[in-house]
Amino acid sequence: MQTKATGAAGSRYIDDRAAAEYLNVSTSTLAKWRMRKFGPPYHRFGALVRYTVADLDAYAEQSRSA
Repeated sequence: MQTKATGAAGSRYIDDRAAAEYLNVSTSTLAKWRMRKFGPPYHRFGALVRYTVADLDAYAEQSRSA
């Protein structure tokens, strides 16, 4: 999936709304995962939570079942 936030190697940061849309989950699901120390890696910039597309792709790939 190509988004305008996707840069070289997916290294640009996207917000939780875009990340939730990318993974097809709700923003509240992402928030619950963060509280439970589960889900894709994220970065915190003060109060802001950001994800990289590369991290979301890696998380989706590792979550794949047979």
